[in-house]
Amino acid sequence: MRFKIIIALIISFSIFSTISYILGYRLNLSSSIPPGIYKLDKKATYTKGDLVIFCLSEKEAKYAKMKGYIGMGIVCPAFSVPLTKYITAAAGDSISIDSDIIINGKDVLNSVVLKTDHEGHQTKRIKYHNRILKEDEYILFSNYNPNSYDSRYYGIIHHNQIIGKSSPIITW
Repeated sequence: MRFKIIIALIISFSIFSTISYILGYRLNLSSSIPPGIYKLDKKATYTKGDLVIFCLSEKEAKYAKMKGYIGMGIVCPAFSVPLTKYITAAAGDSISIDSDIIINGKDVLNSVVLKTDHEGHQTKRIKYHNRILKEDEYILFSNYNPNSYDSRYYGIIHHNQIIGKSSPIITW
């Protein structure tokens, strides 16, 4: 009897999870943004300040998985999980990334580029100097966690890598 209850719970949870995913609900447990339930909106245009769900390029995804920065998934290249970050810079913005992120001449809060990761290994360094972003280019960042894996380490993200805008439903 106990086995049947467990199987029923697993099946119910699987059905609930699948329906929620189809309807655009996503559970975030990463430390880059507050944990919680978010709603995905697959809109075509994005602006600074939008929280977006996106995929890394295949090359970056392989590197990030190898280093343990991201997990396995089925949605993105190299069987990686999508990431969620804020658009911090967009078309026309001047960006510099060296020891921190500077956008249009202003330092971005909590954007110091770490020299080593959580295991003490040297981080990959992305450097730009007064680079003007093109129409489909974005810098993505999370000031929620200064250790976040974001554009400081993988650089510019293109419009076609974005899955959609993410809005918090409930966070904890």
